[in-house]
Amino acid sequence: MTGPTVVALGALLFALLLAMVASMVWQEAKRRRWQGPTTYVLDDAVAFVTERLPAELDLTRDDVQRILEWDVFYLQGLAGTEGAPVVGGDEAVEFVRGGIASRHRIDYDGEAVRKVLDLEAAYLQSIGAVGEPAVLPEEGS
Repeated sequence: MTGPTVVALGALLFALLLAMVASMVWQEAKRRRWQGPTTYVLDDAVAFVTERLPAELDLTRDDVQRILEWDVFYLQGLAGTEGAPVVGGDEAVEFVRGGIASRHRIDYDGEAVRKVLDLEAAYLQSIGAVGEPAVLPEEGS
């Protein structure tokens, strides 16, 4: 190989190395970017659940909203208690059914309430509110 060819090859390899380093730095920066806290928006949850609800359950948007509001009320009552609350558990279904029946004089089928709460759990997963425990970045890093 002649002198100019070796220099051109060296420059090409150096440019390739720089491109790889820039790519790795960009990927790491993208991975470390913290999105901030996840926000549960009731209207979004109602829309998410309503769109995925089987038609045979025959629940209106207002029914879904009423069920989700009572579930949020249930979960708020568990704040500060030991252990993590279980979204859609048997206790939640009974709390929601009992609260709605006593306040609104409406008796929803337990399976319908369970399906709405299961879809709420899917909504929470879709927004990143549940899953692996979140690890916040350390200060100064």
